[in-house]
Amino acid sequence: MGNNIWVANSDGSEPKQILRLGGNGRSRYLEWSPDGASIAFASNSDGTQDVYIAKSDGSEITQITHTDGDDYASWPEWSPDGTKIVYNASSNGSGHDVYTVNSDGTGLKRLTNAEGNVSLWGPVWSPDGTKVAFTQSRGAQSDIYTTGLYMTNPVRITSAHNGSAWGASWSPDGTSIAFLSATNDAEGISIVNPNGAGLAQIAIFPSPALVAGIGWSPDSSWITFIFVSGWDSIHNIFAVRPDGSELTQITHAEENADAWDPHWSPDGTKIAFEYTVDGSSDIYIADVSSLGAGPAPK
Repeated sequence: MGNNIWVANSDGSEPKQILRLGGNGRSRYLEWSPDGASIAFASNSDGTQDVYIAKSDGSEITQITHTDGDDYASWPEWSPDGTKIVYNASSNGSGHDVYTVNSDGTGLKRLTNAEGNVSLWGPVWSPDGTKVAFTQSRGAQSDIYTTGLYMTNPVRITSAHNGSAWGASWSPDGTSIAFLSATNDAEGISIVNPNGAGLAQIAIFPSPALVAGIGWSPDSSWITFIFVSGWDSIHNIFAVRPDGSELTQITHAEENADAWDPHWSPDGTKIAFEYTVDGSSDIYIADVSSLGAGPAPK
């Protein structure tokens, strides 16, 4: 099942397999194009992980990156106008840099130049398509950077001197970047202006709890994230306002179950997510049209 891609209506009806890729690899990082006509994804079906694009009906599969050896490409994301893909790729078996390529596979452009043991990953577009935010990791330390599209010098917008900042997510209105942050004894969610000003931690959870997978509602009024209880390792989805108020639990997974990978509907009224019970996964939809105050994680 790892190399099959399916689509279905939002109510779960009419599931249809649109792609069945060969090999024993996996397809991941699926991303719809802004107009809904195409899907970008990473697949290692041919032995090396590269980025592909296919029409939403599974036709016209196009390989748009061409790595070899121990290198691989991942984390594709469409530009807001649907003309480009940003992704990260390793080079010579180590490190990662950020690249863009036109959606037809032409115009490959390298945006960063990592050196030594530095890796750059998790690229996300600004809503106006003029910049990309990403995580730079060096050993155990990581920070959030932004860069333009013409090999400009990346700008660091966080300073996690005694911890780490990673997993940038740009608000749809372009005013803020949310990211995950950690110190030796806690993990949390922070936001910052794209120019590095206005840094604020909006949620913090003492170890051994973990947080992951942040994302914004379409109107930039909520931030969703995955909270992992440190005691039983159960994954649940929560939402919080950008000012840290109204922390709300969305899912209520219990023993042997986990809720993962939340994605907002375009109108902001629903969240689709993966729900796993005893190792078997399905897609669920939660109605969040009446989000409000709820219990805080413990």
